[in-house]
Amino acid sequence: MQVEFTPEHGRIELRSGVCVLDAEPETLVLHVETPDEATLDNLQDVVKRHLERFAWKDVPEIDWVKR
Repeated sequence: MQVEFTPEHGRIELRSGVCVLDAEPETLVLHVETPDEATLDNLQDVVKRHLERFAWKDVPEIDWVKR
């Protein structure tokens, strides 16, 4: 998988889609793009589980908004 990142921005290209991360002062904004709705639901679940695993001391609140 191809990954690009700076302290404020990241981009991860996965087989199922793209995940873009932007760090704001109090929030991590995630944007995922996939070819279809079923893949979107799956990628959101994968991203959520990874974030929860890496941030196990302070479990993040994740609110997905579809646009």
